[in-house]
Amino acid sequence: MNTTAVPDEASSEVNLVDRVYRRLRTDIIEARFQAGAPLRERELAERLQVSRVPIREALPRLEAGGFVRIEPRRPAVVTHVSFDDLDELFELRAPIEATVARLAAARVAEGADPAPLLDLLAEARDALRATDPHATDSRVTGPDARAAADAHEHFMCCNGQLHAQIVALAGNPLLEQVIAPLADRTDRLNSVSQHRDRTSRHEEHVLLVEAIATGNTELAGSCAVVHIERERRRAMAALPAHPHFAGR
Repeated sequence: MNTTAVPDEASSEVNLVDRVYRRLRTDIIEARFQAGAPLRERELAERLQVSRVPIREALPRLEAGGFVRIEPRRPAVVTHVSFDDLDELFELRAPIEATVARLAAARVAEGADPAPLLDLLAEARDALRATDPHATDSRVTGPDARAAADAHEHFMCCNGQLHAQIVALAGNPLLEQVIAPLADRTDRLNSVSQHRDRTSRHEEHVLLVEAIATGNTELAGSCAVVHIERERRRAMAALPAHPHFAGR
């Protein structure tokens, strides 16, 4: 009897669409496409060596994340970013993330395990030390430029995972769906502000995680609001340097 597994074609197609989406998302965040540039399906398919089908399915996801604008019978276009976009994003992030933080703290108070959150915080701390040792521990010798860049990338990855873990700990699947497109916009804006105030950003995360880990709902909500407001200020100061910046 042949027990060789038969590939799930539907699953393979979903994975391909996801890979195409993530590649295009990264290319836009890293400004490999200019704002206003048309994204023609045929050209993208040739570039990524795929058919036009996964391109066509990935584009609406990019539109939901604010990366492109789609109009009937025209190629998708890479969007600009503006101060208005930033204001709209953070007007939503502050109350939503405060709610998420309070829910996560409440789940801990009810018995949920905060250990994965604390582990991520410790991992981010270690990455920060490697990124900028003099900001956290004068006894750590400075790494070379490549190692520092790798540590910074790891630090930012830990921060993203930390926020995702808080959402998971909150235990509200609908909130996860609401936050996903906001995270896309945040990642795009953070591409020019991520090097600013790394130590301050980590300290804000320490206060937020400690409040959640002790089940203090009101303090967790307040820490989230403060963190988001400071993120807004960092993004506001850095936004004019964004390659897709379009002013107000």
